[in-house]
Amino acid sequence: MNHNLLDKLQLEYMQLSASVNKLVEALFDANKELAFLYEEKTQRAAELVIANKELAFQNKEKEQRALELIKVNDELRIAATVFESQEGMMVTDANTIILRVNSAFAHINGYSAVEVIGKTPKFLQSGRHDADFYAAMWESIHRTGCWKGEIYNQSKSGDIYPEYLTITAVHDNDGVVTNYVATFTDIRITKSALEEVERLAFYDPLTGLPNRRLLRERLKSVLATNHRNGEHAALLFLDIDHFKILNDTLGHNIGDLLLQQVAQRLSSCVREVDTVARLGGDEFVVLLTELSAETLEAATQADVIGHKILNLLSEPYLLCTQNYLSSSSIGVTVFNNKRQVIDELIKQADIAMYAAKISGRNALRFFDPQMQINLNARVLLEADLRLALAENQFELYYQAQSTHDGRIIGAEALIRWQHPQRGLMFPDAFIPLAEEVGLITAIGQWVLQSACTQLKIWESNTDTQHLQLAVNVSVRQFHQADFVTQV
Repeated sequence: MNHNLLDKLQLEYMQLSASVNKLVEALFDANKELAFLYEEKTQRAAELVIANKELAFQNKEKEQRALELIKVNDELRIAATVFESQEGMMVTDANTIILRVNSAFAHINGYSAVEVIGKTPKFLQSGRHDADFYAAMWESIHRTGCWKGEIYNQSKSGDIYPEYLTITAVHDNDGVVTNYVATFTDIRITKSALEEVERLAFYDPLTGLPNRRLLRERLKSVLATNHRNGEHAALLFLDIDHFKILNDTLGHNIGDLLLQQVAQRLSSCVREVDTVARLGGDEFVVLLTELSAETLEAATQADVIGHKILNLLSEPYLLCTQNYLSSSSIGVTVFNNKRQVIDELIKQADIAMYAAKISGRNALRFFDPQMQINLNARVLLEADLRLALAENQFELYYQAQSTHDGRIIGAEALIRWQHPQRGLMFPDAFIPLAEEVGLITAIGQWVLQSACTQLKIWESNTDTQHLQLAVNVSVRQFHQADFVTQV
């Protein structure tokens, strides 16, 4: 190969090589540009991703805020509904200046919102609670953040009414009190209903006096008090004499009038610390408390009050349009022992009252153990007396009646009781009891029947057919409408 061709080839190679280099440089520059563009696009893509995430977060945050706003609106709507409920509500600032009240507040006490906003609640105070009451209320609020209880407030019209009040303190994030919220319910109707229930449970509907149930509660309290301070108390059991006759002759409505007037007179005879109760029918009990620690002196105090009662109850009564005279019998028992049984105390006073009746009524008697012995014997005798009628244990004895010259003209029938254990008993041992328990009419009828039978026997004998027979008749028998027909 000649030199010219070689030189030409070398020149072309060099030129081609230079072109290739330029092309490589151009490709490299193009790749760098592409790489830069790709990196820029990647960066922009990443920024777009971040931006999209930010937008998504913002949208989610807005959605959350929207949900929170909906919830807040719901709570505000509920709170507004609650605020205008039937309960009275009042909101004050930390200095107890009224900021807002609801319509129930105005309905209960008569004050409008305009009249109370800017004031403190002191204008509602009724005067029934002292400074110690309010001090204890605020001490509870400051200590626990709340106070609940029953309170009496005064309405705009001047009426004093009970309400159930709740005061709650509202704190900020730092625990500082910002407001007080008071809610209250008018309990006039509820309290009135409770008082009516209590009245029916513990008080006699006719006289308004405590009944047996309330008397027992007060007796229980008095027994405990006497045990601590050593004082005596007394129980007076009172029964109106011949009350049944009044009811039977003038009617129960007149009897009720007498009971009401007796209740008023009894209440006027005692102190506020004492109790007058009606057990039922014409039976009343007076509980005297705070008597002397000396038994004899306490009995004297009870005796003075008891006779004061007897005298007052013996004064005339005006029943409708007519005057009526009555009397009472009172039994008294004095006590100061905590271990005494309530029923036993009432029984003792009752026994003493019966002793007062037996003594002739319009009297007062104190209980002693012998009274109970006598009463138990009387109860047994009454049971035997009823059995005697059923088993025909009575007998008639005849005491001759004669003229001045000894001629027998008749006889007086005298009843005797042939008791299975006690033997022959004379009339003075059982006739007064028969009169009292209402058996005298049946016994008197037996006497008349037996006497007439004896007369019939005498009639058939010439020696006795001229005799007359005298029979003792009870006043109660004369009161029977068919007595003459029976004879």
